[in-house]
Amino acid sequence: MLRIEKGNQDNQLIVTLNEKTENDLSEVVYLWELKNNTTNQSFFFIAFDTSQKKERYNRFRFYETNTPELVVIPELNGIPEFGCGKLLPMGIWNYFVRDQVSKTNLDPELSGNIVESGIVEIIGVQAENVVYNENEKSKVVYNG
Repeated sequence: MLRIEKGNQDNQLIVTLNEKTENDLSEVVYLWELKNNTTNQSFFFIAFDTSQKKERYNRFRFYETNTPELVVIPELNGIPEFGCGKLLPMGIWNYFVRDQVSKTNLDPELSGNIVESGIVEIIGVQAENVVYNENEKSKVVYNG
């Protein structure tokens, strides 16, 4: 299971994609789909594979933020360096990774095969417990 922490600028998503990637794709790009189990809404992104040993594993970065429109995403070889977005609600999501040649396509219908799927947990910072220090000082007595 993968894990994305809300507000984290450097979530590492490490998977093995090489085994199922189509061999005829010379410069493969991976389209990620994160699908919420509760709302069925999907979030798509493309990110640069930062792995040093792509034949063994693939590493992608995802920046979870409440203000994705304010984040400038640099490109490496024409591919976004990392995925970026606001993922709500927290909880269990499914992920699907598809291979493709396009560096800009975010439509799964226009991409290749699903080469990996699984579960990703979106976690957040635990909210502080609410502590009430003041109790009501009066008592109500019923004589009936």
